[in-house]
Amino acid sequence: MSKQQVTGLLSILEGLAYPLEQYYKHITEYTAIKIDPLKTSPMSAGKLRIILVVLLTYSTIASVTAPIIALLDLNTALYITAISLLFYVIAEALPLIWRSIEGSGIDSEIPALLLYLIPYMSNPKYLADVLEDVPGDVFKWTRHEASKLRMLTRLGLDPVSSLRKLQELTPSRRLRIILSEYLNLQAIGATRASIALRITSRALDAIRDSWANYSQIGKLGVEATVTSLVAIGALLPLAGGDSALFVVVLPVVAVIVTGIALLLMRPRIGDTPRKRHIPLITLTGIALGVIMITLGYKYIAIVPVALSSILGELSYIKIKQSEEQALINLRVAGEKARYGQDYMEALEEARAVGEGIVEAVIRASRIAGSIGLGEALSDLARILDEAYSIRRRVWIESILLEAISIIAPIIALVTLEKAVSFIGSTAALLGGITGPSIDPGTLMVLAPVTPLAASIYRRGLNFTATSSLIALVLVLLVV
Repeated sequence: MSKQQVTGLLSILEGLAYPLEQYYKHITEYTAIKIDPLKTSPMSAGKLRIILVVLLTYSTIASVTAPIIALLDLNTALYITAISLLFYVIAEALPLIWRSIEGSGIDSEIPALLLYLIPYMSNPKYLADVLEDVPGDVFKWTRHEASKLRMLTRLGLDPVSSLRKLQELTPSRRLRIILSEYLNLQAIGATRASIALRITSRALDAIRDSWANYSQIGKLGVEATVTSLVAIGALLPLAGGDSALFVVVLPVVAVIVTGIALLLMRPRIGDTPRKRHIPLITLTGIALGVIMITLGYKYIAIVPVALSSILGELSYIKIKQSEEQALINLRVAGEKARYGQDYMEALEEARAVGEGIVEAVIRASRIAGSIGLGEALSDLARILDEAYSIRRRVWIESILLEAISIIAPIIALVTLEKAVSFIGSTAALLGGITGPSIDPGTLMVLAPVTPLAASIYRRGLNFTATSSLIALVLVLLVV
């Protein structure tokens, strides 16, 4: 490259430097105004600003280059312009989108958060201190509100003012109502007992609502799974080739979608402690069973499904026993704390209940002390008892749905047989046209899969292969 070319290139770069500098200054100021840490939380503000800069920069570059590209290829220019507009709309809506996501996440954690905060409701300072240090591994969304509270405290606000400001800033409707009630009760000088009673009532309402919503979604999901399986018994003879495969895959997709939705929505409070090895054992056994059925080893397929069922049930029995013992230890810890005795050992042994809530209370007691902890632990045990009672009602509902899921493959096979027979006889009447020939084994692979959605609805992450085993055995007897 010649000296004149280098000089020309440097001149161009110098000419671009000033507008780029101005653009960077402008977009930095814009994102600082658009993303307010007290609205989107200090934890997420930095990441959201980076995303906003990327979206707006792409939108700006695309807007400038699109007219030039249009001279070469109009379709490409239109495509770039459409993406540019989409990115701009997302960038403008980004704070609202994030607040909506955060608010929904906090709302889902409210039952657990209330149980965590009950021991420290008597004093706004204790409440603010504990809320500032909320454990992020237990409260993945509420920790964003904790970062706001820490920021407000550093700005010099007292605990009551910080909590009142947080009430205005939080995107969570439930948390806003709870903080408002708490601050109003504090303002009128309500006793600790009346405050605890109100918060306990709120916690129970939140737990009931979450399990009621889960029950509705669970029933709809399982019913959709069963209906899709029964329907393919009639649809399969009408399909051929790739269409037949698509029809068979429908209930599998329904089970996967329903199972994931139920696992994500299942309430934490009142649920059995979750052990990741149980679903691993269950899914491995069912997957091996499906593979063996596909390869033609239909009766041998019972072995892996049966083994996973036995191992899963044994593990679940141990979990239930540890859960019951942990709840006893929680009551013991409450009594000891009430009478000034050493309660920490009993509390440590109560970790198995409440999906991390007891662990969080242990940490909080080291921050704000154990004032009023005895009564609070007794309230916590009572609320957990009520939550387990609600879970048992859902369990009874799910048993019926699981039974229907077990017999659904048989109904599908009978429907298939009737449909093949009807279409075959109709084809013969039309002049010897050959009717469809469908192997019932095509549906057999669905027998161990279909009951999974109902099993997840009943036991959450600790779902079992027992219903899959029963369904598979029944189908083999029928075939």
